[in-house]
Amino acid sequence: MIISIIILSIFLVASVILNIFCAKRIFKLLDTIEDYNDIFKEIEEYVGNTYKRMKYLDDKEMFQKDDEVGQIFEDIKDLIKDLNENSKTLNLTSDDKNNSDEQ
Repeated sequence: MIISIIILSIFLVASVILNIFCAKRIFKLLDTIEDYNDIFKEIEEYVGNTYKRMKYLDDKEMFQKDDEVGQIFEDIKDLIKDLNENSKTLNLTSDDKNNSDEQ
């Protein structure tokens, strides 16, 4: 009987230590996810602003589509447009979606 209590006590202590270790690791991973989410938001904002500037330049028709510079400009504009659209679809929280809808 005493041996069973000792063995169960050892398992209990080991379980508590393991649970504490796992909890610390989970909180560390959550912090890392929040950091990556902040970085993603900065990139999304940068791409959105870049797309707005590209549209502004395009509205002035400063680049002709028939020359090489104009074609490269159009390709870059299309790429940034795709990045902008994809970054909006990658939002994982409803708060982020609501914020992007307001812009």
